[in-house]
Amino acid sequence: MELWDILDENGTPKGYTHERGKPVKDGDYHLVVGIMVTTPDKRVLLTLRHPDKHHGNTWEITGGSVVAGEDSLTAAQRELSEETGICVPKEKLTFCRKYPGNHALYHLYHVEADISEKDIVLQEGETVDARLVTADEFKRLTAEGKICPPIVDRHYNDILKELET
Repeated sequence: MELWDILDENGTPKGYTHERGKPVKDGDYHLVVGIMVTTPDKRVLLTLRHPDKHHGNTWEITGGSVVAGEDSLTAAQRELSEETGICVPKEKLTFCRKYPGNHALYHLYHVEADISEKDIVLQEGETVDARLVTADEFKRLTAEGKICPPIVDRHYNDILKELET
């Protein structure tokens, strides 16, 4: 059972938790992190969602829910390690921005890592493939509908900006 700390729309804790999988009440939010991993040669790491997950068989950046008692930086470090096997010190993760969503508040982090696809360790039940893509490949995958819709909605411009600078 996974528990989330419940926050108000400003990110202030409300003092109670919520069990994942149950409906979230109006006015309640939980924290979610996204971690954009780029390589020195300006490719971004994408993982393929497990087919049994919502938006299965689509590509996404690493991310997940912050569990009760955890801060977003710790969650970003944990999610990156769990889903990809990439272990980085917290000080290497750079906070990019925050934004509201449907019953969630999102924190986006960035880390540059000198990795290759062979370095990725996939998390069973979460991811089934990984790849490093250029800005052009990311745009093509998006146009083909192969990028997870929430990633397009929330991170598309951030990813392209990072890849094209």
